[in-house]
Amino acid sequence: MYWNDLIVRQFYATMEIDTMNDKIEWMTSKRRYSANFDEFATTNELDNNFFANSIILMRKILFPQSKEGSFMNLSTLRYQ
Repeated sequence: MYWNDLIVRQFYATMEIDTMNDKIEWMTSKRRYSANFDEFATTNELDNNFFANSIILMRKILFPQSKEGSFMNLSTLRYQ
Protein backbone atom coordinates (compact mmCIF):
# COMPACT_ATOMS: atom_id res chain seq x y z
CA MET A 1 0.00 0.00 0.00
CA TYR A 2 1.27 3.46 -0.89
CA TRP A 3 1.19 6.33 1.63
CA ASN A 4 1.72 9.97 0.75
CA ASP A 5 4.28 11.15 3.33
CA LEU A 6 3.08 14.75 3.18
CA ILE A 7 -0.54 13.77 3.91
CA VAL A 8 0.53 11.49 6.78
CA ARG A 9 2.62 14.29 8.32
CA GLN A 10 -0.25 16.75 7.99
CA PHE A 11 -2.62 14.24 9.61
CA TYR A 12 -0.39 13.88 12.69
CA ALA A 13 0.31 17.61 12.86
CA THR A 14 -3.39 18.55 12.81
CA MET A 15 -4.98 15.57 14.57
CA GLU A 16 -7.03 16.32 17.69
CA ILE A 17 -8.47 13.54 19.84
CA ASP A 18 -11.51 14.37 21.96
CA THR A 19 -11.67 11.49 24.44
CA MET A 20 -14.72 12.90 26.22
CA ASN A 21 -16.83 12.65 23.06
CA ASP A 22 -14.93 9.74 21.42
CA LYS A 23 -14.13 11.90 18.41
CA ILE A 24 -11.08 12.50 16.24
CA GLU A 25 -10.54 15.53 13.97
CA TRP A 26 -7.80 16.20 11.41
CA MET A 27 -7.02 18.13 8.24
CA THR A 28 -6.05 16.92 4.81
CA SER A 29 -4.99 19.66 2.43
CA LYS A 30 -7.28 22.58 3.35
CA ARG A 31 -10.24 20.50 4.48
CA ARG A 32 -11.13 19.54 8.07
CA TYR A 33 -12.52 16.07 8.79
CA SER A 34 -14.01 14.45 11.87
CA ALA A 35 -15.21 10.99 12.83
CA ASN A 36 -16.13 9.12 15.96
CA PHE A 37 -13.73 6.40 17.09
CA ASP A 38 -15.85 3.58 15.61
CA GLU A 39 -16.06 5.23 12.18
CA PHE A 40 -12.34 6.03 12.17
CA ALA A 41 -11.33 2.50 13.18
CA THR A 42 -13.67 0.85 10.65
CA THR A 43 -12.63 3.10 7.76
CA ASN A 44 -8.92 2.59 8.45
CA GLU A 45 -9.26 -1.14 9.15
CA LEU A 46 -8.10 -0.75 12.75
CA ASP A 47 -9.06 -2.93 15.69
CA ASN A 48 -11.45 -0.60 17.53
CA ASN A 49 -11.00 -2.49 20.82
CA PHE A 50 -7.26 -1.82 20.67
CA PHE A 51 -7.93 1.80 19.70
CA ALA A 52 -10.42 2.32 22.55
CA ASN A 53 -8.19 0.57 25.10
CA SER A 54 -5.26 2.76 24.03
CA ILE A 55 -7.33 5.88 24.78
CA ILE A 56 -8.31 4.51 28.20
CA LEU A 57 -4.66 3.69 28.96
CA MET A 58 -3.59 7.18 27.83
CA ARG A 59 -6.15 8.75 30.20
CA LYS A 60 -4.85 6.67 33.12
CA ILE A 61 -1.23 7.62 32.41
CA LEU A 62 -1.86 11.34 31.84
CA PHE A 63 -4.54 11.83 34.48
CA PRO A 64 -3.96 9.45 37.37
CA GLN A 65 -6.31 10.03 40.28
CA SER A 66 -5.12 10.53 43.83
CA LYS A 67 -6.68 8.60 46.72
CA GLU A 68 -9.05 11.50 47.31
CA GLY A 69 -10.36 11.13 43.74
CA SER A 70 -9.06 14.47 42.46
CA PHE A 71 -6.71 14.68 39.50
CA MET A 72 -3.03 15.28 40.02
CA ASN A 73 -1.48 18.66 39.26
CA LEU A 74 -0.24 18.44 35.66
CA SER A 75 2.34 21.16 36.29
CA THR A 76 4.34 18.57 38.25
CA LEU A 77 4.88 16.41 35.16
CA ARG A 78 8.37 16.57 33.70
CA TYR A 79 9.18 15.69 30.13
CA GLN A 80 12.56 14.31 29.19
